[in-house]
Amino acid sequence: MLLQFRPSIVRDLVRGRVQLPILIHWRKQRKRVTQPRGADYRGEMPHSRRSFIALSQAALAPMIFQNGTESEPQIPRTAQLITANSIQNLRELGEVTNDSPVLALILGRAEPYDGGGGLFLYDPKATGADDGRTFIAVADTKKGRWRRLGDSAIIDNAGLAEARDNCWANGLTTLEIPDGEYIIGSKLELAKDHWACVALGGSARIKHVGAGIAVSLSGPSDNPNYGTYRGILGGDRPLVIEGNAKSSRLLDIDNFHHGSINVDLKNGQTGVHIADSIQNVSSAGAVLTKFKVRVSQGNDGPFTTTPTHGFYASRIFGCHCDLLIEHCGGKGNFGVHLEASAANLFYGASEGNESGGVFIDADSYRNTFVGFFCEENGAGADFDIRGDFNRLLNCTGVSSGGSLISGDYAVVEGGKLNNLRIGSDAHYTVLDSVDLSGVFTDNSATTTVRNCRLNGEPMRDYAPRQKALLTLGRWVASYAESDPSYQAPICYRSIDGSCQVAGSFAMTGPISTGDTIAVIPVGYRPAARIMFTAVNVSTNAPICLTADSAGNLQTRSPIGKGNVVGLLSPPFIGG
Repeated sequence: MLLQFRPSIVRDLVRGRVQLPILIHWRKQRKRVTQPRGADYRGEMPHSRRSFIALSQAALAPMIFQNGTESEPQIPRTAQLITANSIQNLRELGEVTNDSPVLALILGRAEPYDGGGGLFLYDPKATGADDGRTFIAVADTKKGRWRRLGDSAIIDNAGLAEARDNCWANGLTTLEIPDGEYIIGSKLELAKDHWACVALGGSARIKHVGAGIAVSLSGPSDNPNYGTYRGILGGDRPLVIEGNAKSSRLLDIDNFHHGSINVDLKNGQTGVHIADSIQNVSSAGAVLTKFKVRVSQGNDGPFTTTPTHGFYASRIFGCHCDLLIEHCGGKGNFGVHLEASAANLFYGASEGNESGGVFIDADSYRNTFVGFFCEENGAGADFDIRGDFNRLLNCTGVSSGGSLISGDYAVVEGGKLNNLRIGSDAHYTVLDSVDLSGVFTDNSATTTVRNCRLNGEPMRDYAPRQKALLTLGRWVASYAESDPSYQAPICYRSIDGSCQVAGSFAMTGPISTGDTIAVIPVGYRPAARIMFTAVNVSTNAPICLTADSAGNLQTRSPIGKGNVVGLLSPPFIGG
């Protein structure tokens, strides 16, 4: 079941064939209305533009509720229009016995011009429950209800809260918000298990005019142990949330799991802020939630208040994030900021932000950005990757501030990055098929680069050499144990698959011809037997050595006890 702020208007209108001069009964004064008037019947308080929109709907209402057809329209009846200051006044009017359609112009929800009024049509046969917004009961009668017509009101904070509470109290699973602007002065909480608050059109806008948080999805308010599951905000169409300079967070999220969020945000200190206030072993800011977030000036005009962060997320896991974050930042803040988050998937863009595009903190890992676009992000980095095991797949970062990798095991595959810097504290970064431009700086000894281009020119492939220790034979020790300035016996494998053996050996006993002085580990062994020369440093004599495909490193010359042998094999093809 669902609740709408307004009932659907009958769509089968008589198209232009009937002209209706509407007669309005207004406090027993009968007047023919031929054009909109800017004041009430006393010429005092002027009506708002929405009131005149409501009056125009009143002109359509008699046609809507006739029994005629388009081919045979009936002569329209006269509609009676009455006014009341509030919804409660409307309830107190009592049963309406007039045979003609009766319309009520309500000036406010609780008092005139508080934003909660609208236009209502009396339905003498209706018996539904009074929801305080779209369906109003009549005092002292079981039959007869006032139905709100059209998009005829600006709903205030209390009105939205009443509609929400009505849903929750009556087991309604969906609250639908039609196009229009809804003014709220304080935080509006919309977190509930298996409950949806959706925008019916593309222009449903909640405007926050107070201070603090505008809209909240606080799971702990729903369940303090684990938060909210399977909630929806926005639905297929985005819900617009607009704030002001005092709006600290346009959308505040806390323990909102397995849900869906679709919002457009504008004018506030922070766009989306996600955190975990429960802080137990199973809690998180959001888990397996789908985000579609737009924080952008776009076609809506410039920000009056620039958000420091467009999307700030702490402790989110397994979420799907489709983001358009623009024109945010300042004071070192990035458009997108990840903290203590893992295994999330990101699409979209972060561009035109004053202090940077995407910041991945040191405690965030295994996040993947696919086709993500960054540009014109001020002096900050497009991507600042400090956590481990994060990936950029076909992403673009072309700001002059460049991108920075300082976390371990980062993978950049495809895409284009300008002025990329890999820090000395970054280990095992992989760049594969990346189009690099500007200045490329690699201060790490463990970076792998393959199939990349720099300013249009192919780069040399390189990678850290894999290495492993040899297993030493009988009467053989590492000379590095007595003199650490020497290389211990070791083997290497380069990016092209070639291998080498190197190191210094100390003979603790006599070695005969054919003895195995060491065994090469699997993965570093030659494909076939090879021969090379080592040096007996103690006698200054060459020694012939062989290595076979089983990894046996054998001497073809005797070596005396206490002698030291040094070797560096030529590169050979690994088996």
